[in-house]
Amino acid sequence: MSSTSTFRVLVYNTHLFGRIRPVRLVQSLRALWPAIPLITHRERERAALIARRVLASDADVVGLLEVWDRRLLGDLRRRLAPAYPHVYDRPHATWRRPFGCGMAIYSRYPLQAARFVPFRRLVSHDRASNKGVVAARVTLPDGGPLG
Repeated sequence: MSSTSTFRVLVYNTHLFGRIRPVRLVQSLRALWPAIPLITHRERERAALIARRVLASDADVVGLLEVWDRRLLGDLRRRLAPAYPHVYDRPHATWRRPFGCGMAIYSRYPLQAARFVPFRRLVSHDRASNKGVVAARVTLPDGGPLG
């Protein structure tokens, strides 16, 4: 990649809960924003549409947020793999944190030092997830790092 090349990053909040339905969260959101319908159905179709839009974006690195369901995460990984072979999508859910972190990085270029840094203090329904920050360094085609 030359110094005049463009490097594109796309970040999207998918709101893909899949089989995980956080009832209290949905009730809380509806109480705060009753006029906004919550999308909690047809998520496989939505995941397929999101994948098509990501592929059409021609982004170099994609960050997807709130992909809570492992099945949908797998669907996205499979659909994006031809264009984005380098993926970081951990940590997954555990018995203590049934929602996982819900974040994934997809990249055209190799990822170095990809990591998840959890938030130290979580309150309320957030304690059911591994909330935090996902970060990685991208190795560009010329061998130089970005990040």
